[in-house]
Amino acid sequence: SVYVASDGSRHPLTDPNVKVVCPSMGRTLSEVASAAFQGLGVRSEVVPLPDTKTLNEGRANTCCKECLPLILSTGSMVEYAERRRKEGELSLYFMPTATGGCRIAQYAVHLNRVIKKREIENLATFSLASKNSYAGLGGSVAVTMLKGITVADVMDDIRNALRVLAVEPRNADEVFREQWGRILACFARGGKGLYRVLNQVAGELASIPLKLPAAEAKRVLLAGEVFVRKDEFSSQAVVESLARRGIVVQRAPMLEWIHYVDYWVQHIDRKRLSLGAQLELKIRAVMQNKMERKIKRILARSGLYQGQMTDLEAVLEAGEHFVKH
Repeated sequence: SVYVASDGSRHPLTDPNVKVVCPSMGRTLSEVASAAFQGLGVRSEVVPLPDTKTLNEGRANTCCKECLPLILSTGSMVEYAERRRKEGELSLYFMPTATGGCRIAQYAVHLNRVIKKREIENLATFSLASKNSYAGLGGSVAVTMLKGITVADVMDDIRNALRVLAVEPRNADEVFREQWGRILACFARGGKGLYRVLNQVAGELASIPLKLPAAEAKRVLLAGEVFVRKDEFSSQAVVESLARRGIVVQRAPMLEWIHYVDYWVQHIDRKRLSLGAQLELKIRAVMQNKMERKIKRILARSGLYQGQMTDLEAVLEAGEHFVKH
């Protein structure tokens, strides 16, 4: 890929002036995506957590009839471009797209219009599409990203469990942050030695004193729209309110969305893919399940996670009575 600046000059993504900016889509997910880009030799950072100012900035650049994810994504992009971007930086705002009924297919379209209307120089969107199951980064990079998504989902659940179960929540949070930093550093190095790092992380987390075993905790699932259930500005108040009542919140995983995208392109919209691409997706699905099982088995040794695999077929079967798959 090549970055074309506003003056027409062309730059590789590894140019020191180019930076990929990841929107807020759940702190662990955003941070691991940014670290994975760094592992490719691309400068990257995550926008700050959205707040009321971000919401208002988004509303000022939309009709206010759009969904909350689009409003927050717009507000975060404008805030970054106008207040945080360094002089001379060539910015790429990372914004995946998707087919289907959700308006996420229009996010990049809208953001590009905002960039054009506000005449923001050297800012563009960087999009990957669900029609090929987000394969635009190449096979090895896609594998690293999938590992990152799986780890981010699990570590978010572990962090929420610690809020309720840790004898000393503040000390537990410090341990979590330190171990999460080790994981991010691993992805920033290209992901080499990930399983070894995860084993070490699980051991450190297992040493945190708990009030009761995680398996005995009261637990609820936070489901719904994939962005809102992950983004802290949108849903963290619910998580913390339940935590004060001794209830552990487990967010429905981002990986569930990835599994569904794979299912969509293989079974519903498969005419868009060549036979070679279909075979590649099937092979990747096998690898994906193997990676998910291994990562979750390792982190379950922390005693803070129960290692549930994402069973999309069961979800679709349960939901088909209400919504077609």
